[in-house]
Amino acid sequence: MKKFLLIALTLTLVLSLAVAPAAASIPDWTDDGGATYEINSNGYLVITALQNTAIAFDKELTGNYSVELEVLLPKTPDQSDNKFVISVECSNASWLSGFWFRAVHHTDDSGYIQFNDGTDGSYAFYDPIATPVVKTGDGEWNKMAVVCNNGAYEYYINDLLVLDSAPANTSGNKLVIGANCATLAATTPDYGSFVVRNLKITTSEGTVTYFGGNANLGPADIEVVAIAGAMIVALMAAAFVVKARKA
Repeated sequence: MKKFLLIALTLTLVLSLAVAPAAASIPDWTDDGGATYEINSNGYLVITALQNTAIAFDKELTGNYSVELEVLLPKTPDQSDNKFVISVECSNASWLSGFWFRAVHHTDDSGYIQFNDGTDGSYAFYDPIATPVVKTGDGEWNKMAVVCNNGAYEYYINDLLVLDSAPANTSGNKLVIGANCATLAATTPDYGSFVVRNLKITTSEGTVTYFGGNANLGPADIEVVAIAGAMIVALMAAAFVVKARKA
Protein backbone atom coordinates (compact mmCIF):
# COMPACT_ATOMS: atom_id res chain seq x y z
CA MET A 1 0.00 0.00 0.00
CA LYS A 2 2.83 2.39 0.82
CA LYS A 3 4.35 1.72 -2.60
CA PHE A 4 1.01 2.50 -4.26
CA LEU A 5 0.70 5.74 -2.34
CA LEU A 6 4.20 6.80 -3.37
CA ILE A 7 3.51 6.08 -7.05
CA ALA A 8 0.18 7.95 -6.92
CA LEU A 9 1.79 10.95 -5.24
CA THR A 10 4.58 11.06 -7.85
CA LEU A 11 2.11 10.94 -10.75
CA THR A 12 -0.01 13.66 -9.17
CA LEU A 13 3.00 15.97 -8.82
CA VAL A 14 4.06 15.35 -12.43
CA LEU A 15 0.58 16.09 -13.77
CA SER A 16 0.32 19.23 -11.66
CA LEU A 17 3.65 20.53 -12.95
CA ALA A 18 2.54 19.86 -16.52
CA VAL A 19 -0.11 22.57 -16.28
CA ALA A 20 1.70 24.95 -13.92
CA PRO A 21 2.11 28.58 -15.09
CA ALA A 22 5.40 29.22 -16.86
CA ALA A 23 7.49 32.27 -17.68
CA ALA A 24 8.42 30.92 -21.10
CA SER A 25 6.22 30.74 -24.21
CA ILE A 26 2.76 32.28 -23.91
CA PRO A 27 0.29 30.58 -26.30
CA ASP A 28 -0.97 32.83 -29.14
CA TRP A 29 1.42 35.66 -28.19
CA THR A 30 4.98 36.55 -29.21
CA ASP A 31 7.12 38.99 -27.24
CA ASP A 32 10.03 41.05 -28.56
CA GLY A 33 12.43 40.00 -25.82
CA GLY A 34 12.62 43.52 -24.42
CA ALA A 35 11.06 42.69 -21.08
CA THR A 36 10.14 39.94 -18.69
CA TYR A 37 6.75 38.51 -19.60
CA GLU A 38 5.44 35.85 -17.28
CA ILE A 39 2.22 34.34 -16.03
CA ASN A 40 1.87 34.63 -12.25
CA SER A 41 0.20 32.18 -9.89
CA ASN A 42 -3.18 33.80 -10.54
CA GLY A 43 -2.85 33.28 -14.29
CA TYR A 44 -2.32 37.02 -14.93
CA LEU A 45 0.24 38.47 -17.34
CA VAL A 46 3.04 40.39 -15.62
CA ILE A 47 5.11 42.82 -17.72
CA THR A 48 8.35 44.06 -16.16
CA ALA A 49 10.18 46.51 -18.39
CA LEU A 50 12.56 49.46 -18.31
CA GLN A 51 12.31 50.39 -21.98
CA ASN A 52 9.86 50.12 -24.88
CA THR A 53 8.64 46.57 -25.25
CA ALA A 54 5.78 44.70 -26.84
CA ILE A 55 3.93 41.40 -26.97
CA ALA A 56 1.94 40.79 -30.14
CA PHE A 57 -1.15 38.67 -30.69
CA ASP A 58 -0.24 36.00 -33.25
CA LYS A 59 -3.58 36.01 -35.04
CA GLU A 60 -4.61 38.72 -37.47
CA LEU A 61 -7.57 40.91 -36.54
CA THR A 62 -9.74 42.06 -39.44
CA GLY A 63 -13.28 43.31 -39.74
CA ASN A 64 -15.13 44.47 -36.64
CA TYR A 65 -13.83 43.37 -33.26
CA SER A 66 -13.31 44.47 -29.68
CA VAL A 67 -10.52 44.13 -27.13
CA GLU A 68 -10.96 44.62 -23.42
CA LEU A 69 -8.73 44.01 -20.43
CA GLU A 70 -7.98 45.04 -16.87
CA VAL A 71 -4.58 46.41 -15.88
CA LEU A 72 -2.78 47.42 -12.70
CA LEU A 73 -0.60 50.49 -13.32
CA PRO A 74 2.58 50.86 -11.23
CA LYS A 75 3.46 54.25 -9.81
CA THR A 76 6.04 56.05 -11.90
CA PRO A 77 7.88 59.39 -11.48
CA ASP A 78 6.18 62.46 -12.91
CA GLN A 79 7.25 63.50 -16.42
CA SER A 80 8.52 60.01 -17.23
CA ASP A 81 7.26 57.57 -19.80
CA ASN A 82 6.17 54.44 -18.00
CA LYS A 83 2.85 53.78 -19.68
CA PHE A 84 0.85 50.67 -20.42
CA VAL A 85 0.01 50.44 -24.13
CA ILE A 86 -2.71 48.91 -26.27
CA SER A 87 -2.04 49.37 -29.97
CA VAL A 88 -4.25 48.31 -32.90
CA GLU A 89 -3.85 48.44 -36.68
CA CYS A 90 -0.16 47.59 -36.23
CA SER A 91 1.73 46.70 -39.42
CA ASN A 92 4.28 44.70 -37.46
CA ALA A 93 4.91 43.37 -33.94
CA SER A 94 5.81 46.81 -32.56
CA TRP A 95 3.13 48.99 -30.93
CA LEU A 96 4.88 52.00 -32.49
CA SER A 97 3.43 50.97 -35.87
CA GLY A 98 -0.18 51.19 -34.71
CA PHE A 99 -2.88 53.37 -33.17
CA TRP A 100 -1.83 53.69 -29.51
CA PHE A 101 -3.85 53.95 -26.32
CA ARG A 102 -1.60 54.57 -23.30
CA ALA A 103 -2.28 55.01 -19.59
CA VAL A 104 0.01 56.07 -16.75
CA HIS A 105 -0.08 56.30 -12.94
CA HIS A 106 2.23 58.90 -11.37
CA THR A 107 3.71 58.87 -7.87
CA ASP A 108 1.49 61.81 -6.85
CA ASP A 109 -1.48 59.51 -7.59
CA SER A 110 -2.48 61.41 -10.70
CA GLY A 111 -3.11 59.54 -13.91
CA TYR A 112 -3.69 60.33 -17.54
CA ILE A 113 -4.16 58.74 -20.94
CA GLN A 114 -2.62 59.50 -24.31
CA PHE A 115 -3.41 58.66 -27.94
CA ASN A 116 -1.03 58.66 -30.89
CA ASP A 117 -1.24 57.48 -34.48
CA GLY A 118 1.83 55.59 -35.68
CA THR A 119 0.14 53.93 -38.65
CA ASP A 120 1.56 56.56 -41.02
CA GLY A 121 4.73 57.31 -39.04
CA SER A 122 3.48 60.74 -37.96
CA TYR A 123 2.79 59.82 -34.30
CA ALA A 124 0.10 62.50 -34.31
CA PHE A 125 -1.61 63.23 -31.00
CA TYR A 126 -5.36 62.78 -30.58
CA ASP A 127 -7.15 64.67 -27.80
CA PRO A 128 -9.56 62.73 -25.57
CA ILE A 129 -13.19 63.70 -25.97
CA ALA A 130 -13.87 63.25 -22.24
CA THR A 131 -11.90 63.65 -19.03
CA PRO A 132 -10.80 60.18 -17.97
CA VAL A 133 -10.66 58.84 -14.45
CA VAL A 134 -7.57 56.65 -14.11
CA LYS A 135 -7.69 54.52 -10.99
CA THR A 136 -4.45 55.03 -9.10
CA GLY A 137 -5.09 53.44 -5.72
CA ASP A 138 -3.05 50.42 -4.70
CA GLY A 139 -4.62 47.28 -6.11
CA GLU A 140 -7.14 49.18 -8.24
CA TRP A 141 -7.71 47.72 -11.69
CA ASN A 142 -8.27 49.95 -14.72
CA LYS A 143 -10.55 48.59 -17.39
CA MET A 144 -9.41 49.50 -20.92
CA ALA A 145 -11.33 48.64 -24.08
CA VAL A 146 -11.06 49.21 -27.82
CA VAL A 147 -13.95 48.67 -30.23
CA CYS A 148 -13.33 48.58 -33.98
CA ASN A 149 -16.31 49.41 -36.19
CA ASN A 150 -15.65 49.66 -39.93
CA GLY A 151 -12.15 51.07 -39.45
CA ALA A 152 -13.12 53.58 -36.76
CA TYR A 153 -12.15 53.02 -33.14
CA GLU A 154 -13.85 53.71 -29.86
CA TYR A 155 -11.55 53.76 -26.83
CA TYR A 156 -12.85 53.36 -23.31
CA ILE A 157 -11.26 53.54 -19.88
CA ASN A 158 -13.31 52.42 -16.89
CA ASP A 159 -16.40 52.35 -19.15
CA LEU A 160 -15.99 56.00 -20.21
CA LEU A 161 -15.72 56.73 -23.95
CA VAL A 162 -12.57 58.83 -24.35
CA LEU A 163 -11.92 58.69 -28.10
CA ASP A 164 -13.93 57.95 -31.25
CA SER A 165 -11.73 58.30 -34.29
CA ALA A 166 -9.89 56.52 -37.09
CA PRO A 167 -6.15 56.28 -37.75
CA ALA A 168 -4.57 57.54 -40.96
CA ASN A 169 -3.88 54.00 -42.18
CA THR A 170 -6.20 51.05 -41.58
CA SER A 171 -4.27 48.36 -43.43
CA GLY A 172 -2.65 46.91 -40.29
CA ASN A 173 -4.03 43.77 -38.69
CA LYS A 174 -2.01 43.21 -35.53
CA LEU A 175 -2.94 43.77 -31.91
CA VAL A 176 0.01 44.63 -29.65
CA ILE A 177 0.15 45.37 -25.93
CA GLY A 178 3.19 46.34 -23.91
CA ALA A 179 5.03 49.09 -22.12
CA ASN A 180 6.26 52.54 -23.14
CA CYS A 181 9.28 53.21 -20.91
CA ALA A 182 11.44 55.15 -23.34
CA THR A 183 12.66 57.81 -20.90
CA LEU A 184 13.75 55.33 -18.22
CA ALA A 185 17.37 54.39 -18.73
CA ALA A 186 18.39 50.76 -18.39
CA THR A 187 20.09 51.61 -15.10
CA THR A 188 16.99 53.21 -13.60
CA PRO A 189 15.41 51.15 -10.81
CA ASP A 190 12.19 49.45 -11.81
CA TYR A 191 9.12 51.29 -10.57
CA GLY A 192 6.91 48.22 -10.70
CA SER A 193 5.30 45.88 -13.16
CA PHE A 194 2.17 46.10 -15.25
CA VAL A 195 -0.28 43.32 -14.48
CA VAL A 196 -2.91 42.35 -17.05
CA ARG A 197 -5.91 40.11 -16.51
CA ASN A 198 -9.11 39.09 -18.30
CA LEU A 199 -8.00 40.15 -21.78
CA LYS A 200 -10.95 39.38 -24.06
CA ILE A 201 -10.85 39.51 -27.84
CA THR A 202 -14.24 39.34 -29.54
CA THR A 203 -14.61 38.79 -33.29
CA SER A 204 -17.31 37.38 -35.55
CA GLU A 205 -16.02 33.95 -34.53
CA GLY A 206 -16.66 34.49 -30.83
CA THR A 207 -14.71 35.55 -27.73
CA VAL A 208 -11.38 34.25 -26.47
CA THR A 209 -10.00 35.13 -23.04
CA TYR A 210 -6.39 35.33 -21.93
CA PHE A 211 -4.69 35.94 -18.58
CA GLY A 212 -7.73 35.14 -16.49
CA GLY A 213 -6.70 32.32 -14.16
CA ASN A 214 -7.24 29.04 -16.00
CA ALA A 215 -8.76 30.76 -19.05
CA ASN A 216 -5.70 29.82 -21.13
CA LEU A 217 -6.05 26.09 -20.47
CA GLY A 218 -7.20 24.08 -23.44
CA PRO A 219 -9.43 20.98 -23.30
CA ALA A 220 -6.42 18.66 -22.99
CA ASP A 221 -5.02 20.66 -20.08
CA ILE A 222 -8.38 20.70 -18.33
CA GLU A 223 -8.57 16.92 -18.71
CA VAL A 224 -5.13 16.59 -17.10
CA VAL A 225 -6.23 18.81 -14.21
CA ALA A 226 -9.34 16.64 -13.75
CA ILE A 227 -7.24 13.46 -13.70
CA ALA A 228 -4.81 14.99 -11.21
CA GLY A 229 -7.71 16.03 -9.01
CA ALA A 230 -9.22 12.55 -9.13
CA MET A 231 -5.86 11.04 -8.20
CA ILE A 232 -5.54 13.36 -5.22
CA VAL A 233 -8.99 12.31 -4.00
CA ALA A 234 -8.08 8.62 -4.48
CA LEU A 235 -4.80 9.17 -2.63
CA MET A 236 -6.58 10.76 0.32
CA ALA A 237 -9.13 7.93 0.41
CA ALA A 238 -6.39 5.29 0.36
CA ALA A 239 -4.55 7.04 3.17
CA PHE A 240 -7.77 7.13 5.20
CA VAL A 241 -8.31 3.39 4.69
CA VAL A 242 -4.75 2.58 5.80
CA LYS A 243 -5.15 4.73 8.89
CA ALA A 244 -8.51 3.09 9.70
CA ARG A 245 -7.03 -0.39 9.46
CA LYS A 246 -4.24 0.51 11.84
CA ALA A 247 -6.69 1.95 14.36
